[in-house]
Amino acid sequence: MTEVLHGLPADGIVARNVRHSDETWQQRRLDDLAGSDGETVTGASIDLWFADLAVWSSINPHTLAELSPDEHERAARIPDVESRQDWQRSRALLRRILSRYLPAQTRLDIEPGAHGKPRLRTQDPHSLYFNLSHHRRRETSSGWILAISRAGEVGIDLEAVRAVPSASRLAQRVFSAAEREYLEIFSIDSAMQRDQVFLDIWTRKEALLKAIGDGFTRPANALHVGPSADSPTRAPLQVEVRAAGAYELVSLRSPGDHLVAVAAAFEPTRWRLTWLVP
Repeated sequence: MTEVLHGLPADGIVARNVRHSDETWQQRRLDDLAGSDGETVTGASIDLWFADLAVWSSINPHTLAELSPDEHERAARIPDVESRQDWQRSRALLRRILSRYLPAQTRLDIEPGAHGKPRLRTQDPHSLYFNLSHHRRRETSSGWILAISRAGEVGIDLEAVRAVPSASRLAQRVFSAAEREYLEIFSIDSAMQRDQVFLDIWTRKEALLKAIGDGFTRPANALHVGPSADSPTRAPLQVEVRAAGAYELVSLRSPGDHLVAVAAAFEPTRWRLTWLVP
């Protein structure tokens, strides 16, 4: 079913909202990866990998994958011990999973792009598009999520549902006029509802900005993404971004009940959702 959501506003075009059947998260153990063949993602498919960082907190990152010298240097510059260890585990998990999509013995070099978005340093046809997001706060559930595709650029964002006392103030800076109006409707009755709507819209906006990959150089309030239509149900939404092309925007929930948004520079035709556990 196709539903026209908006017309053609000057600051961004929201074209359509299409309902799809839900996919479910399939749990896999880390040991199972070692004893199986590599991963294949073809055509306009997107693979999502979720992990709970708190569950992995007792695991030495060196048992997951060896970091590069540059990554060790970057980790050493993180002063907080817990944050540093989280970053190391995050990077090690990223390496462990990406390596499963590449031919054996392929050197896995990760570098920042022109605006800092991580990418593989290779012109090999086996190269992947990927994007990562993670969230860990002491008062909320922790989460780590990775999107992988071969079809085109992807962006992903993950946020735990939580109180955001400054939601209305932040919305003045980063939301479009229509998004601010929508947020105010929910602010009247419930701060909890307002905060969830704020995070729902923000995850979608950040995923889109990350997919575009221009280093957040364009103002966030110039991109109108709106809320997901049926959160927590996935709701694909095609967004036309001037000078950047068309992007599909999808909202869903993680196994840890985080808000997740995925933006892709193509229309995804297949999803595979994996929940990785030690």
